Amino acid sequence: MNKTSELLFDYLKNIFYGSKDAQLNLEELDEDFVNVGKALVYFTHCYSECRTFASSIAAGDLEAALPGEKNEMASSLKSLHAGLKHLTWQAQQVAKGDYSQRVDFMGAFSDAFNTMIAQLAERQNRLEKEIETINRKSKALEGINKLLTNITKNIPQQIFVLARGTVEILYMNEMARDEIINDNEYLIKIKNKMEDSIHGKNTVLCLTLENEERYMSISPYLIEWDGINAEAFVINDVSADMNRFKKLNAQKQELREMVNIKTRTVVELQNAILKVMAELVESRDYITGGHIERTQNYLQILIDAMQNAGLYKEETSDWDFELVLHSAQLHDVGKITIDDAILRKPGSLTEEEYEKIKIHTIFGEEIIERIKLSTSEHTFLEHARILALTHHERWNGSGYPKGLKGTAIPLQGRLMAIADVYDALVSVRPYKYALTHEEAVEIITKNSGSHYDPELIAIFLSVADKFNEVNVKYITNNLEWGI
Repeated sequence: MNKTSELLFDYLKNIFYGSKDAQLNLEELDEDFVNVGKALVYFTHCYSECRTFASSIAAGDLEAALPGEKNEMASSLKSLHAGLKHLTWQAQQVAKGDYSQRVDFMGAFSDAFNTMIAQLAERQNRLEKEIETINRKSKALEGINKLLTNITKNIPQQIFVLARGTVEILYMNEMARDEIINDNEYLIKIKNKMEDSIHGKNTVLCLTLENEERYMSISPYLIEWDGINAEAFVINDVSADMNRFKKLNAQKQELREMVNIKTRTVVELQNAILKVMAELVESRDYITGGHIERTQNYLQILIDAMQNAGLYKEETSDWDFELVLHSAQLHDVGKITIDDAILRKPGSLTEEEYEKIKIHTIFGEEIIERIKLSTSEHTFLEHARILALTHHERWNGSGYPKGLKGTAIPLQGRLMAIADVYDALVSVRPYKYALTHEEAVEIITKNSGSHYDPELIAIFLSVADKFNEVNVKYITNNLEWGI
């Protein structure tokens, strides 16, 4: 009995924990336990079938042989096997695009599987819509490309479409193809020239093609061509236009030169007339000989110094300084109307005579206004009019003829007032001796702010030595000529 129990125990232990090939010798069992041994052997067979089947399922082998039909111990494994086979088939259907598959026999796994299928179905729908959109765009792009090809087939411009950053040709029209046939390095020349210019901007390039200088207008565009990032170049041969432009430019330059010559001639004639008028004035007022030329020199010194100091920039922004200087010759033109007896009087003037002399400013303005009526050149004459009328006005308003005060006196008149008085002070008159340069500077300086613009007096003092150089030059010349 004890031996039989040990045999049966060892057999069962070997079945569950030992060798898969556990053996039980029924002859070694007591007679009363033989049937128990037989039952354990049958149990071992059923258990072995279940264990082998379970191992196959665990390894993913759903095609393994099933346990025996009468093996009730394997019924749960058989159900699991059937479920897994059906689940595998459903997964295969999902892989084929059938997202209607659902699992309802595996609890939490069923929920996870069904959720995954729903997400896959939603993602598939989105992908289908995106594919539909892409296909629609692709067809539209294909249609546009065909349309572009037909439109550009016979136009006179050359059209190239290149893969961006290369010279790989994606498209070219007939005109472009003809150019490539004539010069296989044409595109390289275009690309090299474009790299030297402002990229993305319309430009005109000068190229040497077939030993001929040609001008090409190039318009670059960044585009997409059949899904490729590309550059389109619209190239137009504008050589004929450029040659016409060059010819017109040459003609324009020739005409400009002719106009300049004519202008110089007119200016020279104008200056000659001015000089004659100025000399006519001086010939009647012999006591102020050389006055006009000297004051013109003094005025130029003042204007140059004023410009260098940056003074009155706004007021002189539209001045032609050369015209101002030339017009200064007419500042005393009104003296033509003054009676010789007064103008050439060797002594001091009476108060009545002085009043008549003062009117030369008004007469000067009237003479210039009459000249303006017969000519279209008003800029020059306007400077002359202002100088003739205002060169005897004083900063404090005590001058004539209008008693203008401060900056109400035009700048031309304020400048000429200094030049005119300086020359009068250092020149000989029948009624006075010539003052020295230092005396003249002292008198003018004392009247800064009363007779003269204080800012211009500061300029005058900075160039007073140059005034003296002009004065000394004319004194020397007069002595040489015995005047």
